[in-house]
Amino acid sequence: MAASLAHDAAGPGREAILQQRPWGFEPRAITAPVALWHSRNDEDVPFGTAEIIAQRIPTATLHVQDEAGHEPSPASAQAAIQFLLKG
Repeated sequence: MAASLAHDAAGPGREAILQQRPWGFEPRAITAPVALWHSRNDEDVPFGTAEIIAQRIPTATLHVQDEAGHEPSPASAQAAIQFLLKG
């Protein structure tokens, strides 16, 4: 947390701006398969945020990462790599 708040919280501030400004496309227009992995116990990003994103992308599948935390577990990372290799 201390590292993310360094430099007068410029990182979290920049992240908030990026999340709120237009992305230049509508998530509902995505036609490629999308896979998301998220932990219900992520202390940085609420699980509900991942659910909202998944609902807005018609081709999205939300996978629940069993292990807690913000970083991908080895199993989630391996699943993501396998998903990318299929495409």
